[in-house]
Amino acid sequence: MAFAELTADLAADLTAAARKTVDGLARGPRQWAAGTFLAATAATELAAGFRLPALERIAKPLIIPALTAHALRDPQRWALADRTLFAAMGGLHALGDVVLLGDGEATDAARLTPGALAFGGGHLAGLALYARRGIGFRPLQSIAAGAVGVAVCGVLAAGEGRALRPSAHHLVQGAYAALLVEFMVRGAATYQPGDPAPGADSAADTRSAAGAQLALGAAAWLASDALIAVRLDRPRGSIAKRLLGVAVMDTYATGQLFTYSGIAALCAHRPSSS
Repeated sequence: MAFAELTADLAADLTAAARKTVDGLARGPRQWAAGTFLAATAATELAAGFRLPALERIAKPLIIPALTAHALRDPQRWALADRTLFAAMGGLHALGDVVLLGDGEATDAARLTPGALAFGGGHLAGLALYARRGIGFRPLQSIAAGAVGVAVCGVLAAGEGRALRPSAHHLVQGAYAALLVEFMVRGAATYQPGDPAPGADSAADTRSAAGAQLALGAAAWLASDALIAVRLDRPRGSIAKRLLGVAVMDTYATGQLFTYSGIAALCAHRPSSS
């Protein structure tokens, strides 16, 4: 496939995935959950921009539970184990949000370790869902994810003058980075640019379409975590730190929306191989 054709297919597929995700949020059952997700996200962004911690404490914990409820809007098509794992993923991600509650000031680093543990548990539940869809371990992919984790741990430790003596915080952040990359890439790797091959069954079609959603989610989520790292070095109370806080929430909520929608499409399409 020529590069120009590949690029055109990629743009068309990702645009279609974005439209499908937005359409799924705007229509269908459980509109109360979709509305709650959008309102909670907007309120959390407002709280980040204007330093309104009371509003953040109310709104932010609602984002993932609302998104989880909306993604599970067609439960009769899900296997019980899949519903349980999906709910566990949502619950642990929501716990991570609660742990990381705050106005993005000096205490950020102290919250990142327990937050990473909670989110990491959610990612593990997501990886278990992938495994049940036949999207399993790939050695090169996992080696690359591990290399990212080692690099993150090393950079964080070196930044505090502990290059050869990383702390528990550095080790947890490195492990989380590796797990995040594995979680994101494993789902996004199901995407194949262009139309399905002749004779491809509907499961393969759905899997690739969900992969496009997951690819968008991976890009947004990784951007969000990168912005968190940038925000830590900004002066306390500065405009830059507030704007970065808004950007973190915007990319985070977008990433979660695409990721949860993609996983839900995979789980609702065909029974698991258990």
